[in-house]
Amino acid sequence: MKKLIISEMMLLSFVEKRAKRIPFHPKTTLIKGVNDTGKSSLIKSILFTFGAEPSIMHPRWKSAEVLSVVKFKIATESYSLMRNGDYFALFDSKNNLIRTFNKITSELGPFFAELLDFKITLNDRNGNPSLLPPAYYFLPFYIDQDKGWADSWASFNKLGQFKNWKKDLIEYHIGIKPNEYYECKSDIGILQEEIKQENAEKKVIQTVVKKVDEKTSTTDFDFDFESFKSTIDSLIFECKILQDLEQKLKSSLTLLNDERLFILSQIKITEKIAQDLKKDYQHACEHISDEVSCPTCGAVYENSFKERFNLASDEDECNELLLKLSQELIKIDEKILKERLKYNNNLSDLDRINALLETKNNELKLKDIIQNEGKKEVKSILYKDIDNLNQSVDKKNDDIIKKKKTMNSYLSKDHKNTIINNYHTLMKKYLFKLNVENLTLDSYRNVEFSIKEMGSDLPRALLAYYYSILNLIYSHSSTVIPPMIIDSPNQQDQEDESLKMLEFIKSNTNDNSQLILGLVNDCGIDFDGLEINLNDKNHLLQEDEYDNVYTEIKILLSKCFKN
Repeated sequence: MKKLIISEMMLLSFVEKRAKRIPFHPKTTLIKGVNDTGKSSLIKSILFTFGAEPSIMHPRWKSAEVLSVVKFKIATESYSLMRNGDYFALFDSKNNLIRTFNKITSELGPFFAELLDFKITLNDRNGNPSLLPPAYYFLPFYIDQDKGWADSWASFNKLGQFKNWKKDLIEYHIGIKPNEYYECKSDIGILQEEIKQENAEKKVIQTVVKKVDEKTSTTDFDFDFESFKSTIDSLIFECKILQDLEQKLKSSLTLLNDERLFILSQIKITEKIAQDLKKDYQHACEHISDEVSCPTCGAVYENSFKERFNLASDEDECNELLLKLSQELIKIDEKILKERLKYNNNLSDLDRINALLETKNNELKLKDIIQNEGKKEVKSILYKDIDNLNQSVDKKNDDIIKKKKTMNSYLSKDHKNTIINNYHTLMKKYLFKLNVENLTLDSYRNVEFSIKEMGSDLPRALLAYYYSILNLIYSHSSTVIPPMIIDSPNQQDQEDESLKMLEFIKSNTNDNSQLILGLVNDCGIDFDGLEINLNDKNHLLQEDEYDNVYTEIKILLSKCFKN
């Protein structure tokens, strides 16, 4: 069980130029003084320094604008907490500034909730979950002289910022719903908020996927780039073969056409020669003279039979040559026809391949490929994000189930009944010790104990209740335990009853707890520890202590305003 032990408090008024240093014993400190000596103001200032405002503060004390510093220790760590109005500053054991605070609920409260392991959360008036300010932490450990002896859970002011806080706070302090319960509750709230955000993120991603589909091709297709490339490469290879064949056929046709032209040229020349020979022969036959001139070129030839025979023979040879050339021309034409047919067939095949390539290009353009592959990649990433979010949400839902199971273990009837039965047993025991006879079990059956109109028995009944709660806290709570601070238990001025109350406080205060007790008369009971006597009426703060206290506080203030 961790404890918060107060070792010293310094009080200083710049207005009055007065101060007071009060040491505290780690076990018991008695603060004794008659009315108007500042006993209650001193005690209230302890709580006030921690941001817990007692139900009533004396107007003169308020007007003094007292700056307070409380030195305390939690486990092995020592701290100093300073309060000046609404300004707070926390220091370590070497007076190094840890942090400053300007607001209790939103700044000081959460920090001390962590420091004191005070993890309860309640919904504020706006329905928002919030850690509680320090007043709710100190509430079961402080009995105020003005309100604490008239009603339970009423020693501090401004407790109404949370609706229906009393039941939850009591169940927290006595261990029905301890830190673990509220840690799970807080974790569930965080997990649910994260799930809400992740579901919202998933919805956004799903919208993006839909937009991707709408903005790109309406036809989604699976595209195997390697298969497509193989098909195209095959067509291109075939096209290349046909193009090479086309060139060969073109060359062959060119050669055949050249050969044909050459034959036609030979035929034309031969026909011309044949015609000329025929004219020469006719001319020779028509002239009887021994010589005759060529009708074509004018040359003179011998006009003998032999010459005429030669002319006739030459003409026959020309005709024979013409026949041969004509046959060669027919063969060349046949070859040209065959080659042209091959060429045309090849051209058709080439056109077919080009048409296939063009069809592929039309059916699946590069833009389509890139767009489709890009869309698939984007969608793959988005679907992976969705899958990750789904897995995260599933895990968080599993964690919520586990944490709810832990919470339900504290809500079980057996767990609650064990603590409530223990509470009833303690109440019976303590009421008997304090000689409260007229309070029935039905009056305090509910742990939210509230007693009305019991006269002189009321303070003792409340003391029995407070110590029953304290006993349960010591047994079940995991929160750091602060001092029990009791102001003026002898409210009704009945000596016998006051004696019973003081004896009860001494014998039933936990051995491991610090007790700070304010009273007028100790009824002769020795509490051990430290006794502080206040003797000056209307002057708790002293002029002769101002310089000493101011010197130390000035060092702390300089750390606060260093920057």
